[in-house]
Amino acid sequence: MIHQQQQEFDIQQEQLWKEYKKNIREKSETKRLEKNSKNLERARNKLNKRRRWLNKYKISKGCYSCGYNENHKALCFSFDEKNLKKVTTVVNRSLKTLFYHIRKSKVSCFNCVQIKKGTNNGNNR
Repeated sequence: MIHQQQQEFDIQQEQLWKEYKKNIREKSETKRLEKNSKNLERARNKLNKRRRWLNKYKISKGCYSCGYNENHKALCFSFDEKNLKKVTTVVNRSLKTLFYHIRKSKVSCFNCVQIKKGTNNGNNR
C-alpha cells in the first residue's frame, strides 16, 4: 500500500514538473517573440524614416537634366559608375554607406533616364 502511494506521488510530481517546464518554455517563447516583434518594429520605423528622407531629398534636388521635382515616385538615383549599388538596396545599411552612394549619384526623372538609355544604346524608336 505504501509502495503504491509512493508511486502515485512520484507520478503526480513528474506530471507537475512537466507542466512547470512547459509553462516556463511557453513564457520564454512569448518573451522572445515580443522582443523580436519590438526589434522588427524598430527596424521598420528606421527604414521608413530613411525612405521618407530619401523621398524629400529627391524632391529637393529635382532632375539634374530637366529640373522636374513634383513627385518623388517619378525621380530616381542614376549612376555613372557601374560598380555602385542602387540606393534603394543600401537604404537599410549604415548611413555612411547610404551617403556614399547618394554622393556618387544624380537625381533624375524616369523620362530622362529612358532618353539617356535610348541614346546610349543607339535605339531611336
